[in-house]
Amino acid sequence: MCGRYVSTKSTADLLSEFDAVDQTAEATPASWNVAPTQRVRTVVNRPVHHAPEGEREPVRQLRVARWGLVPSWAKDLSVGNRMFNARAESVPEKPAFKRAFAKRRCLVPADGWYEWVRASDDAGKPRKQPFFMTPPDGSSVAFAGLYEFWKAADTDADSDLLLSMTILTVPAQGELSEIHDRMPLVLAEPDWARWLAPDLDGPVELLTPVDEAARDALELRPVSAQVNTVQNDSADLIQRIEPTTPLELF
Repeated sequence: MCGRYVSTKSTADLLSEFDAVDQTAEATPASWNVAPTQRVRTVVNRPVHHAPEGEREPVRQLRVARWGLVPSWAKDLSVGNRMFNARAESVPEKPAFKRAFAKRRCLVPADGWYEWVRASDDAGKPRKQPFFMTPPDGSSVAFAGLYEFWKAADTDADSDLLLSMTILTVPAQGELSEIHDRMPLVLAEPDWARWLAPDLDGPVELLTPVDEAARDALELRPVSAQVNTVQNDSADLIQRIEPTTPLELF
C-alpha cells in the first residue's frame, strides 16, 4: 500500500521535471509526512481550465488535488477518506475507479514513500519498523494515480468542483516484498506520456508491477518511528537510523 509519502520539491522543480505548466492556484508546503485527505500536487493531461475556444487541446499541468478519490456519484466527500489507494488489479472494473482509469489518469510526484515492516524484537514482542523508499540520486518517483471531479449536490458552481486522486498499488516485487506485500505502482519516465494520454482507453499493460528496487536502485532506508504520528513533519523523519533491536520478520 501507500499511506504516507514525502514531497519536498519546489513547484518550479516539478514543472521542469515533468514538463508541465503551473495550474496549482494554491501553495503546497514541503512535507516529509504526506497523509491521506491532505492537499497534494499531481500531474494531469487535460485542457487548461477556462481556456479560450480553439485552445482546448490537452496540456500536461501540475494541479493540487485532495488525496482520496471521491467518485462523482458520491453523496459527500468523506467517501474519499478510504479511497486513497486503489488496487491496480481491479481498477479496470471496479465501479469507483473504472471511469477514471479509462480517461482520468494522473501522476503523483514524490521524493519517496514509507512502508512498515512487521517484525519482532529480541524478546519476541511485535513491532513495526518504518522504511523510506527513495531514489538515491534525488530524482522523483512518479506514482500512477487516478483523478476525479466532484461537487456537492447543493451547488452548481464550477468553482466548487473538488479535484481528488488515488494512488494505484500492485504486489510488491523483489526486495520491496520483504518490507510489505503491496507497493505503489511507480511508472518510469518513458511510460508517463502513455499513462497520461486522455485519448487512450485505459492502458492495462502499464498496470504490471516491476521490481522497483532493482530498476531504479531504490534505497530502502530504516527510519524513526516518529513518522507514525502524522503531526510530525520534518526532515528528521527521513534520516537513516539503526534499529535498536535486530529485525525478525514475521
